[in-house]
Amino acid sequence: MNLDEAISKTISAIKNNGARHYGYDVHPSSVCYHAADREASNDHNKKNRLEKEWYPLFQEAAWELTKRGWLRPGVSHHGAQAVADGGYSLTSYGSEQLSSLDENEIVLLQPGSLSAALKSFNKTFGDGFYQRSQEAIKCRNAQAWFACCAMAGAAAESVLLAVAIAKTSDEEKIIKQYRGSNGRRAILNLVTGNTKQHIRKNMEAFSGIIAIWRDEAAHGLVSAISVANADEAMRSLLHMCQFVEKEWGALTSQELSN
Repeated sequence: MNLDEAISKTISAIKNNGARHYGYDVHPSSVCYHAADREASNDHNKKNRLEKEWYPLFQEAAWELTKRGWLRPGVSHHGAQAVADGGYSLTSYGSEQLSSLDENEIVLLQPGSLSAALKSFNKTFGDGFYQRSQEAIKCRNAQAWFACCAMAGAAAESVLLAVAIAKTSDEEKIIKQYRGSNGRRAILNLVTGNTKQHIRKNMEAFSGIIAIWRDEAAHGLVSAISVANADEAMRSLLHMCQFVEKEWGALTSQELSN
């Protein structure tokens, strides 16, 4: 058991109404008890040992979900039963996110899994991407939401440049062009100019991560960016990486599409 697994099991318990206890939507001790009970298979001593071992992880999992805005400490409603051990309840944001949860959303809530997922693209997109994507995760874990968004934009920029360099085999030219007037648009046009419409539309959408967060960070103004913005930036970055890797051949080809 590690933190990522504890987060996944906690989310699963919430979805299946197995996390409730006393007056809480999520009681980590209860989630831990049921997880240990399933793992122990009627071995009482093993169950007790696992409960003691896993208890801190399930408490930390609930706190991670609290930092992400999914949960808040306390009972679900006024007058509900509270106990000294405490627990958590879903926020309106958490309830909304839970209703449309998919596998990528779970990965975004797991610091280790998200780091590993982005690291897997290192070979394709290069060390610059890896550095920036991991910095984005560190900022997110530290609740530095604005910094997280800026670094997600920087990582997306590395993806775009990696495609352009692979397509032209001329890194120096691409970097020079990118730094010039309207460089981002020129590189995006170069990358998508001979691709099919659905690829162009997706790349246009993904380039918004760069346009919004990198530009906003550069202007030196106060920005009201929250956890929801950081989550959206990381979600878009992960989807961009998955899409670009899938369409790598088409994006780096110099042949015109039909």
